[in-house]
Amino acid sequence: MNKMNFAQFREIVLKRRTIRDFKKDEVNPPDILECIELAIWAPTGGNLQRLRFSIIANDDLIEKIKLYAPGLPKTTPAILALYSYEKEEYKNDFYEEIINYDIGLALQNICLGLYLKGYGSCIVKSFNQFMLNKLLFKPNHQLRILLAWGRIEKIPLTPKRKEIKAYLI
Repeated sequence: MNKMNFAQFREIVLKRRTIRDFKKDEVNPPDILECIELAIWAPTGGNLQRLRFSIIANDDLIEKIKLYAPGLPKTTPAILALYSYEKEEYKNDFYEEIINYDIGLALQNICLGLYLKGYGSCIVKSFNQFMLNKLLFKPNHQLRILLAWGRIEKIPLTPKRKEIKAYLI
């Protein structure tokens, strides 16, 4: 079995940054499909596999989304919208909490995959939920979060972190 060692994995995790400055280059949709495949292999609460994905690379639609999503970078060339599949039985506090973990695990896989393919990404939750659910409506689904992605124009400085002992209690 050919495997990555811990030092290689650590380097990938430490070098990936949130990107807010994208090039105007077009994106390659098959690249995000491979990253979505990584996302569907992330663990999900109860193995419910409720996440669904919509790839948005249409400039006109992206401009409309930006009207209701102030957190999206101005130069966003593509968006991945993450939805949860909704059924009546999922409408309770337990399933609402679990879906947030599922989203986090899936996004980590997607962001690392995009990084390895030469893309940057920015997770965005600051948007008008009502208006974007209307604009990006999918029956029986709820928009949960957006991921801006594209070729990197500028890599931000690495933020400082406390020493590991500051996190241990």
